[in-house]
Amino acid sequence: MKNVLVIFAFAAALGLSGVATAKKPAAPHIQKVFKKGSKVCEWIDHKGKKGTDYFYKDKKKFAGSADRVIGDTMKQGTWQITNAAMNLNWYGGKKGKGRWYKVSSTGKKSYELSTSDGKEKYWVVCK
Repeated sequence: MKNVLVIFAFAAALGLSGVATAKKPAAPHIQKVFKKGSKVCEWIDHKGKKGTDYFYKDKKKFAGSADRVIGDTMKQGTWQITNAAMNLNWYGGKKGKGRWYKVSSTGKKSYELSTSDGKEKYWVVCK
């Protein structure tokens, strides 16, 4: 009987400590940066191409329109962040044309974006 009480007390203590230390998961780092408003981000891709993206927070909390400038060329599109993933659509915002990228933090306001198939990677620094 004493062993049963000790086991019960130990199990109860573990249960209570789990409840007391349970925290709401933190928002992914990319969400914290975009939460404050529109952003300008400079990037380089895995082929060495460089550009600047202008993200406008004009649709939802973590979505909007975007401009991509590469040299003298500009593309218009859309962006969206869901958890630690970002969708970039440079096809005039046409549904189903964008690509999803896994976002990994590489420093303060800097990220690595990579597709699930590993064919595309970007290193991004936002201001």
